[in-house]
Amino acid sequence: MLQAARTGNVTAELNLGKLYYSGIGGKPNYPEAGKWFVKAAGHRSEEAKAFLQLMKQNGQFDSKTL
Repeated sequence: MLQAARTGNVTAELNLGKLYYSGIGGKPNYPEAGKWFVKAAGHRSEEAKAFLQLMKQNGQFDSKTL
């Protein structure tokens, strides 16, 4: 999935963001989740945009940290 996300696959970018956000296999990594959601949102993923909005509301993401 990481390889696909690195090549611009929007589905992989979104799914990678979700994995980092939820912390599956470890602790949540909000900065990394935000990075991948921003990439997916740049490819017009409405779901990624919704995750970014949620993260901003919860204080989990600040676009200045990218």
